[in-house]
Order: sequence, then structure tokens, then C-alpha cells
Amino acid sequence: MKINCQRCSSSNVFEIPDFSIDDKKKLLELNQVSALLVVKEIIKLYSVTHRDAKFIASHMNLKYKSCHRCHKTIDNNENSTCSNCNSLNLNWNVNS
Repeated sequence: MKINCQRCSSSNVFEIPDFSIDDKKKLLELNQVSALLVVKEIIKLYSVTHRDAKFIASHMNLKYKSCHRCHKTIDNNENSTCSNCNSLNLNWNVNS
């Protein structure tokens, strides 16, 4: 899927793979440790560009329904734009 972040740049489009639920869980766990590990794992698993992997890692929520940037509550859509700061959030609910 191609997606962009209004806050970063509305003209840049990034490729986001169709992650399995197990991969989402793994990436979220790695993101608690280091975003660099997430970037490396995404590149290894999905052969995406470093640019796209970095975009994905930097837009993943650390906490479900909480904006990765400003920490305000966001809706429960998987790809959600924060109404407060306009940042894209990869809002993965891996516990359901």
C-alpha cells in the first residue's frame, strides 16, 4: 500500500507492505528496544527500501490509539492521522 504523512510531506509517498499480525507483533516489540532494529527487520522481511523502512519505523505507535508524536488519543483505524499534529500513525492493534 502506498501512503503519505501530511506532517512530513504530503507529496512524498511511501510503500508499506501488508504485514502479517505476527510480523506486526515482532516489529512493535523491536520498536520498544530500537527503531534501527525495526528498520533492519523490515528490510530483511519485505525487501523494501531503506527510506520506506525508516518511514514505517518512525510512524509506528508505541502505544495503541496514542499518537507516536504528540501522544494524544487517536481513532482506532490502522492508518490514522492525528487530528492534533497531523502525523500519520501506524496504529496496529495486535492484541485482538
